[in-house]
Amino acid sequence: MVIAILLCASVAGEPAAPTSQPAAAHATDRVVSYAPGVRIDWAQLVVELDARIVLRRGPLELFACTPGTREHESIVVVRARPLHILEALGLIGLEPGMPARYDTRSGQWTAARGGPLRVDVALPGKGADRVFGIHEWMRHTADGAPAERRDWVFSGSQRLSRGRLAADLEGTVICVVDFDSALIALPETHTSSDAALWLEAYTERIPPVGTPCVIRISSAKLVALKGRLTARELEVLVRPTATTAPSPAPTDVRP
Repeated sequence: MVIAILLCASVAGEPAAPTSQPAAAHATDRVVSYAPGVRIDWAQLVVELDARIVLRRGPLELFACTPGTREHESIVVVRARPLHILEALGLIGLEPGMPARYDTRSGQWTAARGGPLRVDVALPGKGADRVFGIHEWMRHTADGAPAERRDWVFSGSQRLSRGRLAADLEGTVICVVDFDSALIALPETHTSSDAALWLEAYTERIPPVGTPCVIRISSAKLVALKGRLTARELEVLVRPTATTAPSPAPTDVRP
């Protein structure tokens, strides 16, 4: 009964329709490749994204974008297609909410909402990986103060015609300002006006441009629960079920 309650509280919602990996790939003792640049750690319920650093100095509109889109205002670029990231997050039990929206009548933005996320960045090494909250690579533009740790939200991006995902077209994977195409966002509004960007790269903390890294995304609720559960309870909590079994990949994988 306790585990059932915890599971409902931390991993809610139906998963998004997947595109790859047969059901046999589910295993709680290993990391499984899901799509190019995307892996799922079933033991920890973490989605991993291959990335590399592309910016160390200047104001930010994003933390992560896709290649050939917004590298001039994003600290890292990821290999993965946003749709595949959305699907992988769905497979670990996370449900997308709603991206930020602009009201033309009031001239105001409504903040993004969705399941709370923990987002870290890891630098692989010969020994243990060095892991940082992504906020540690950013600071406030106004006074240079370090950015605070916060929960991000799985906003899910805007859906376009023919089932396309806006983030696939715009490269908006992890955003720090208001974009209705953001896949992952903050639960408060921040203008995208160049003159008023509120965060900048924390140059001294960011490794050299070109350094490979891994973005790790998980449920913030599950992270909080891990400190209170026994090993056996965690094993039950993260064990994949029939509802997470992927279906065959579609033939069209481009936006």
